[in-house]
Amino acid sequence: MAFSQNKKSGIRHENPSPIKETYVAKSEGVVLIDEIQTKSGRTRTAAKRLISSRRVSVNGKISNMPTTTLSVGSLITVHSVAPPKEFTHPLIAKVWENDDCVLVRKEAGISTVNTAHKDRETTVIWVLSQHYKQSDPDAKLFMINRLDKETAGFVLFAKSVEAKETLVKQWSRLVSQQKFVAVVTGEVDANKMTLVAQSKDPKEKEGSMALRNRIRKVMQGEVNVLKSSENKEMHVVEIILGGERIFSLRKLLGDNGLVILGDGRYRSDFVLKGKIALEQVLLQLTLPGGHRQMTFERTYPTHFFTYLKKDKSLLTSLRKKQI
Repeated sequence: MAFSQNKKSGIRHENPSPIKETYVAKSEGVVLIDEIQTKSGRTRTAAKRLISSRRVSVNGKISNMPTTTLSVGSLITVHSVAPPKEFTHPLIAKVWENDDCVLVRKEAGISTVNTAHKDRETTVIWVLSQHYKQSDPDAKLFMINRLDKETAGFVLFAKSVEAKETLVKQWSRLVSQQKFVAVVTGEVDANKMTLVAQSKDPKEKEGSMALRNRIRKVMQGEVNVLKSSENKEMHVVEIILGGERIFSLRKLLGDNGLVILGDGRYRSDFVLKGKIALEQVLLQLTLPGGHRQMTFERTYPTHFFTYLKKDKSLLTSLRKKQI
């Protein structure tokens, strides 16, 4: 499968809708509606309707003003459908996209997909899908990697089944590094440890050949201690992973005797309101059709270090309470 390539793709690039017509202004000071009427042969009413429907852009920017004045060389583009309006959301931000996929930065407080079979309208995939359906009712997104609701970081979605299959198949080769910062309880030897756990795809069924053979599929990661509490029971750690499709970093840590602060699912003694002390801070990858490695970073969660300032007696008194 040939993954389509968009040479103009880049950071914060908005994916254009399909292009129907393009024209170049030959004269200085001509008016947009007149230029479209002349070049396309449309009636004035049809040209005005086209512009007001947000299907016309001038030099890459949507123009809904028929009286827009053009300069010599201005590029007029008529789109088959109106491009989506600018995407804004308090917990989701687009950081990169091309014709095949979109990478977003999500904050804690919103699920990637609807795993609980409820409240699908409050998931990243649903919110983004509705955004693209503004211009294309048939638009669909497909999840490539997932983060839990309580975890902030980067999530990649494919825009077609073909793109999804390519990205999933090549993920381990395309992704060079994933870096997370967490606050954990447990024993970390010599300020550094290696995480090793069997990797189980959620779609694998008990007794299946894939499940029996999963011993061959191993997730590995490295944990570096950045700082420990005075009682050495709690640590701020940096978790470095390669190109693994992570279904549960919580489980990977839990299998190695580490519990994330605030993670009640794995019996953390402490509760953080609406989140856990785990955030992704870096993703490095090269997408199919691209020739350069791209690095995406989030602000380091320096507030994690404040959890270490509480002494043992105070932490003990706060067990099973919000901090």
